[in-house]
Amino acid sequence: MMNYYEGYGYFQFLEKAPYLKVLKEWSSVGLVLGPFFKQGKLEELKAIINSVYRLEGPLKFVGGIVADYRDIDPEKEFLLRIREIKETLLGNSTALLTRIDQRVQSANERHDYEAAAQWWENYLTVQRFLRRNKQLIQSMQNQTFVGILLEEGNYYCYLYAKGELLNRVVYQRKPSFSQAQKRLEKAVSVKTWQHLEAKPALDKQDVDLFPIFFNYLNRHGEVKAMPRSN
Repeated sequence: MMNYYEGYGYFQFLEKAPYLKVLKEWSSVGLVLGPFFKQGKLEELKAIINSVYRLEGPLKFVGGIVADYRDIDPEKEFLLRIREIKETLLGNSTALLTRIDQRVQSANERHDYEAAAQWWENYLTVQRFLRRNKQLIQSMQNQTFVGILLEEGNYYCYLYAKGELLNRVVYQRKPSFSQAQKRLEKAVSVKTWQHLEAKPALDKQDVDLFPIFFNYLNRHGEVKAMPRSN
């Protein structure tokens, strides 16, 4: 209740220029990821992405996107860049980090240590963002999370999905994650599942619940991302 949600922002991918935008509010246009904390950091990350992939200004090839540039249309090559960025922000690729690391090494080889230091700072910015938001992005992609916490001899199991804590059950003996998940999901009504499936995106308030849930269980118990079992 004490958090200031207005500072949160979203990434938006479009099929035409400007291709990648930072939004204050969620949009149903294009691929929208978020909300992420905080909007200023998203602008910083966007600037790094632009510097690596040349999304703005004259259309130029980016090395390493395709093996042979002689027979590919520049527009198609550009769309491959966008796909690579999407895969990175969805947690499915480390290509952006690899490209930045190559720039660090290249600057060091030129003895341009100031540029190397700046690219390394960019590397750390991207790495921190991906690490901090890995599980949150999984939640956006309809993964459920099962947490198991031992307290006073009992095992408390929790079910989280798409911004909401759905259920809690208690075991006297430690269950497997799959056992806990089946029991937790069984008690969730069809109406609730339908509500979650119809929910287009996480709310800004949802983003604050997840780290409280995930970080506490990760520190004091166990928590695991799982596809819905039924």
